[in-house]
Amino acid sequence: MFVSLGMNALNIAGNAVCIFGLHMGVVGVALPTLIARAAAAVTVLMLLQRSSGPVRIRSLRQFRPDGAIIRRMLSIGIPNSVESSLFNVGKILLQSLVSTLGTPSIAGFAVAGNLATYLYLPGNACGAAMTTVVSQCVGAGKPEQARGYAKKLILLNYVFLIFICAAMIAFRGFWVGCYQLSELSSYYAQNLILSHSLAMILWPAGFLFPYYFRATGRAVFTMAVSLITMAACRIALAYLFVKGFHQDVLWIWYAMYADWIVRVIVYLTAFKKDKLKDRRT
Repeated sequence: MFVSLGMNALNIAGNAVCIFGLHMGVVGVALPTLIARAAAAVTVLMLLQRSSGPVRIRSLRQFRPDGAIIRRMLSIGIPNSVESSLFNVGKILLQSLVSTLGTPSIAGFAVAGNLATYLYLPGNACGAAMTTVVSQCVGAGKPEQARGYAKKLILLNYVFLIFICAAMIAFRGFWVGCYQLSELSSYYAQNLILSHSLAMILWPAGFLFPYYFRATGRAVFTMAVSLITMAACRIALAYLFVKGFHQDVLWIWYAMYADWIVRVIVYLTAFKKDKLKDRRT
């Protein structure tokens, strides 16, 4: 965490110096990012070589391939990487659709997307915790504890979302105003943020349960759900709304919410069946 904080602080300070002080333009954005990440990488490597550290790497000779462990890792990693890659392809397709709606839509969509990332932060943290906790419970032969912790982490995410979404809705005019957009772009951005904050009631169930299923060895299942809902709901409906019904940029996110609804239904059903299965055994 401290390395990450230092990296971001160095990146921000470097951007300020290179852009406003040295007037380097786009290069002034990229160069400090490269330097900050390189410094973080060097710092982490140095920490891994400390003799007092719980994990210590003395030399590259310690890296001996273990076929069994590698296969188990790849059984989770490959489906997850395919899911992430194709998910980003879908985002590119939607971005290309937004680009056909004009500059105000592009600007409003971009600003709303940036602000929406703050709504995901607690969920991403809870998801990382869920992966570790659930996998440890499953490995210890305690599936009931795994489900219990999954429910608690999802509930915790909802608690955080109450405050974050409330602040985002109440002050959306201020947050969007920081970007100094045109009136129409600001209108799109504020309405996108409003709808997104309200729709976040669906997000934890739709995007935290996949962490549970991956931790229990069902990464292929989450990959299949993600790809089907992305193609059938988010992308197909977005193009139908915009190209077929000639709706504005707001309807692209309405298609995304349809994707979320289907995810919630599928994952809640699978989670319930998983519970009944374990009870029978």
